[in-house]
Amino acid sequence: MFFELFGRKSIIEKINIADLVSSLGGKENILSHEICSSRIRITILKSSDFNEQMLKKCNLPGYSLPEDNKVHLIIGPDVSKFYEKLKCYI
Repeated sequence: MFFELFGRKSIIEKINIADLVSSLGGKENILSHEICSSRIRITILKSSDFNEQMLKKCNLPGYSLPEDNKVHLIIGPDVSKFYEKLKCYI
């Protein structure tokens, strides 16, 4: 919050949602999504359409790939705000 007060962008403002969704294979490749603690769990239809290199360039604080068709986006304390933006985009 200190940095937001003095003009620095928050973490969620730095994340490009369009690029993020593209890295997941596009809107049509996202089967489900849910918020969990400090992350967003996403299930994708085709793991072959997932582009990990593109995801790395999206300015996320972190991510994990627990299964072939699952991606966890680690956002942090602002996860609720980011999740609302993501849902509006999808």
